[in-house]
Amino acid sequence: MAEETQRFTMTEAALDVFRRRERRGVLIRATLLFYALFALLGGLFVAAFSTTIAEVIAELARAAESSTAPDFALFAGMWRLASGMLLFQLCYSLLLAAYEAACLRWLVRGETRGIFGFALDADAWRVWASFWIWLGLLAGLAAIPWSLTLVTIATATEANAPGAVFAVFLAVLATIAAGVWLAVRLAPATAASIVAQRFAFFDAWKVTRGRFGSMLGAFFLVIVAYYIVGSALQALVAPVMFGMLFKIAATPPAEFSLDTMLAPLRSPWMIAAISASVLLSVAAAAVLRLAFFGVNARAVRAARGEGAI
Repeated sequence: MAEETQRFTMTEAALDVFRRRERRGVLIRATLLFYALFALLGGLFVAAFSTTIAEVIAELARAAESSTAPDFALFAGMWRLASGMLLFQLCYSLLLAAYEAACLRWLVRGETRGIFGFALDADAWRVWASFWIWLGLLAGLAAIPWSLTLVTIATATEANAPGAVFAVFLAVLATIAAGVWLAVRLAPATAASIVAQRFAFFDAWKVTRGRFGSMLGAFFLVIVAYYIVGSALQALVAPVMFGMLFKIAATPPAEFSLDTMLAPLRSPWMIAAISASVLLSVAAAAVLRLAFFGVNARAVRAARGEGAI
């Protein structure tokens, strides 16, 4: 562990997840299972609420065509959809917690359990509890500029309006800076809980002490690499997609209709290009998430080697 502590640099941290060679495929299998379960969850949601979605769309179309107010059925349907989305988000958060716990358990403790590393065990519940703390912190930070904006609107006059607007602008910048600082300081919170095998969210403060700059740099490198690689991958399918869109835009107004607009979008090339774009985006996002896990795991292992946690 001392060797890891000495070599904790932003480059080493950014590449940590790609250098774990003890057992191949652990993270890949966990990621594939995560996306498979996510697709299943999404499919169940669509299947359960397909009738409600159709009813809401039909009522919106009817109201638009007749220029009348929507029927009460529209609001009832939207309420059911909102309830369903809340349930979907709750289930997704549990799935994400199990996935993050599976990856961090391997990266931090070198352990796997359950199916492809997935287990709705104590580790997963600790990660899930951390999500709620993050939600509370995010809400608290967001409330600062909103509160200042409301106060400014209520007290602004023609004389002090420019200064008030500038004050709100500075408050927004300060909130963003504080958010980045807090996000990096607490980034290893779930990894700290995994290594401690107890809920240790705020042990992240000890982990990041003296490593803030390296961790911020590591996250920056990962994000820049993500955008560079993602843009390069999207450039492979962009010519097909833009070619079809230009074809739609070049349609003479006299010949333009819904069918002429949708025809290029239904072509095999366009379907293949859109499918490839989605798959490449999902793959890039998965690698980004794993790289973030790697940065946090390396920081926790280094702090454990120093005896900080």
